[in-house]
Amino acid sequence: MTVKLNDKVIFIRSAFLGDFLVCLPVINQIIRDNNLTKNNIYFLIINNSGANPINAIFGDDHIFSKNSIVFNTHKYLESLWKCFKFFKMVSHERKLIYLPMWYDSFKGQILKYVTFKFIFGLNKHIYGIFKQNSENRKVVSQYLNPFVVLGLEFNTSYNCLDLFGMPAISINNKNRPFLIYPYSKLKMKIWPSEKYVNLINKIIETYNPDIFLIGGKDDYEYNQTIKNHFLKNDKIQNIAGTLSVKQTIELMLRSEVFIGNDGFPMHLAAIANLPIIGIFTYKNPLGCWDPIIVDKMITVRTDTKCKLCYLAECDNPICILKTSEEIIFNKLQKLLISNVPIKEINVNFCNQ
Repeated sequence: MTVKLNDKVIFIRSAFLGDFLVCLPVINQIIRDNNLTKNNIYFLIINNSGANPINAIFGDDHIFSKNSIVFNTHKYLESLWKCFKFFKMVSHERKLIYLPMWYDSFKGQILKYVTFKFIFGLNKHIYGIFKQNSENRKVVSQYLNPFVVLGLEFNTSYNCLDLFGMPAISINNKNRPFLIYPYSKLKMKIWPSEKYVNLINKIIETYNPDIFLIGGKDDYEYNQTIKNHFLKNDKIQNIAGTLSVKQTIELMLRSEVFIGNDGFPMHLAAIANLPIIGIFTYKNPLGCWDPIIVDKMITVRTDTKCKLCYLAECDNPICILKTSEEIIFNKLQKLLISNVPIKEINVNFCNQ
C-alpha cells in the first residue's frame, strides 16, 4: 500500500462506537507513517442506525467529523446517493482503505465492494477488501487484524491520543480514582450488579480510593442502583453521562485503573493506556475484543460448554455470570502491584 504525502485517504469501516474505536491504532499508524495531514483524512462509516461514531468520539467541530459520512444500510438507496455526492467533492487523488472486522463474511464484502465501486468509480483500488484469508483470520484481535490485512506491523510506540490533539502523557496526582463501568447495551455482557457491589466493598476495605461509576447517559440509572448501596460514602460517585469523550480520556489519564465489562469505555481506557481489568463473556475467541494495546491488562471469562456461540443475545450468559468477585479482586491486586507491562487473557474454570 503506497500513500503519497498529499493523497486524500478515505477509511471505510462497518462500525458503531466500540467497533470504530478499535481501529484508531491502525488509522493513527497509517497517518503517521505517511505524514498525512488530518485535513486529507475522510471516513465512510457503515451501520444500520445512521449514528456517526466519529462525531461522538471526536466532537462535531473536529475535522474528522466534518470529513465523515454514514452509510445507513436500512436506507440503502438514499445513503448510496448521499455518499456519492459527498465524495464527489473529494479530489480524484485519493486512496480507499477498507478496515475489516475480524472474520468479515465474503458475502458482506461483495455487497460492500459493489457499493464502493458505484460511489468511488470502477477504476478505484480498495485496499483491504477480500483480504480475509484463512491465514489472516488466525489473528483474531479486532485491534491487530486490520494491520495484518493491510500488510502493516503494529508499532507499539505510536499513541492514538495524538488523533485527539491531546498530550499523550499521564498526569501524576496523589488521589488517582478507580473507574468502574458496570453496564452495557448488550445485556449478556453485564456482570451482575450485586457482584459489583461486593467487589467495590472489597476495594474500599483494601484501598479506600475514590471510585467513579462511568458510562454514557443511558448508563446513569443502572449505575445509580449500585451507588445506592453506598449512599453514605461520598468517595463513590456516579458520573455516567456527565463527561464528553475527551473529558473522559482526560479523567483516565489521571486514574489508577479501569474495571468493567467489554464495551466502549473499556476500549477508550485502552486508547488512554489506563490499566484494565476486563470482565468478558466467552462468545468470541480469546483475544478477539481484549484490549491488548494497553500496557497493563487482565481479562477474565468463564469456560462453558456453549462457549464461542457468537450470540448477540443470551438469556443465561453463564460465561460471565459464573465469574466470581474473588477472582476479579485477586486479578486487580495482581495488576496493581505489577511494575512491568502485564497482558493476561484468563479463562476461569468452574462447575456449570
